[in-house]
Amino acid sequence: MTDSASGLVGRARDARIVVIGGGLAGLVAALECAKVGIGVTLVDAAERLGGGIVAADLGGTAVDVGAEAFAPPEGAFAALLDDLGLSGDIVESAAGAVWVAGLPGGLAALPEQSILGIPANPFADDVRRLIGWRGAWRAYLDRLRPPLTIGRARSLGDLVRTRMGDRVADRMVAPAVRARFGVDPDRLDVDAAVPGLNGALTRAGSLSGAVAELLAATPEHVARARRATLRGGLTRLTESLEERLALLEVTIQRGARVQTLARTDTGWLLTCDPAENGAPLEVAADAVIVATGEAEARRLVHPFAALPDLQASTPPREIVTLLVHAPALADAPRRVAVAATDGTVLRHATAEWPGLADALDRGSPLLRVASAPRADAGDDDAAIDRALDAAAALTGVPLTRSELRGAHVCREVSVTPAEVSGHAEATAAIRGAAHDAGLALTGGWLVGGDPARVAADAVAEADLVRGHALWGTPMGHITH
Repeated sequence: MTDSASGLVGRARDARIVVIGGGLAGLVAALECAKVGIGVTLVDAAERLGGGIVAADLGGTAVDVGAEAFAPPEGAFAALLDDLGLSGDIVESAAGAVWVAGLPGGLAALPEQSILGIPANPFADDVRRLIGWRGAWRAYLDRLRPPLTIGRARSLGDLVRTRMGDRVADRMVAPAVRARFGVDPDRLDVDAAVPGLNGALTRAGSLSGAVAELLAATPEHVARARRATLRGGLTRLTESLEERLALLEVTIQRGARVQTLARTDTGWLLTCDPAENGAPLEVAADAVIVATGEAEARRLVHPFAALPDLQASTPPREIVTLLVHAPALADAPRRVAVAATDGTVLRHATAEWPGLADALDRGSPLLRVASAPRADAGDDDAAIDRALDAAAALTGVPLTRSELRGAHVCREVSVTPAEVSGHAEATAAIRGAAHDAGLALTGGWLVGGDPARVAADAVAEADLVRGHALWGTPMGHITH
């Protein structure tokens, strides 16, 4: 071993990094630091690691009741799955259109020839079924309007409403966007949500023409938002990460909420909730990665940096997972996703994931109902009853408590999708302020809730911290 190599090994052995937060971002960041020989301590306020990736036993089968899917893996996330031996267990969702409920003509599917509900041909039968002749003629005016030749459209909702009218925006684009991103289309950045659409609009001269151009170029990738998961559920990912951290001798402190974070002459000192002996737990570190949720991250960083605000927060969501014994539903058309015009979204999990259907009894489908929480938030029974009513309305199959075989209620503080207008700029400013203070930040509140993005961001942020720990690179001079 050369002197430089042995010196690097020695620096890695002597370095100490603390990761605060045991969700996916924290687990990945800890792995990235530990696998090069750096000593790592991970502290989490909860007893269970994994954060928003969580399973519950419904009908004798463990099913995902938090995060359930990710974008088809590539780059850093694909490499992570391969490193953990999970790449052979990736399964893609079954193909299926988003259906829209609550329209005058009844339940209807979003057309094949559309992107996020924006139609390539407003006069197509499957488009008129949603917006009627009146809406089709209004959408046709898009082809008569001058193209956008100066500047670029920013808000997807504004772009669609201006060029194609309210019916396309409200009956097609809004349900598609809510089903995929969980927000209203007015909040989405055009370039982030549909890359290439602005350029295609300039070339084609119309929004429908731009959609047709993009579909012709990449029909499968653009027309449908593909999703993937792991055979056996996403908890296999966090369990595999925990196992790898144990092999790398990472110290994990569970149930240890960080009370204070202080600078020292050599780095940082964390004071956590009292240990089993009643004394406060103190952990020293050369560098710190904060991988918590937004509120906790702001609390920890506040003494050292004023983090800019995000443009707008995303309202919380109430997600109810239902296992029902309803042979009529099992035999009915298996619609993967149904979005109501009021913002409620139903996902037919056993239709979307065939492997899950094999694990559950036939005639007992698994449904996920996402909606805004009501005034009685915290009342699980009321939430389950609402979800049953919504599922019955969106599937057309009567569902009551007598059909219920299991249920789980998850109330989550929703993270803002990365595709929301202004989010990327706000995130860059937040991260820059933290880096200038010598702290690293990662987590879904910065990059959105897709586990693929969360993991990739954690890899990138951990790489910055490794450079700081091993070579003394100033954190404030590092950007992604």
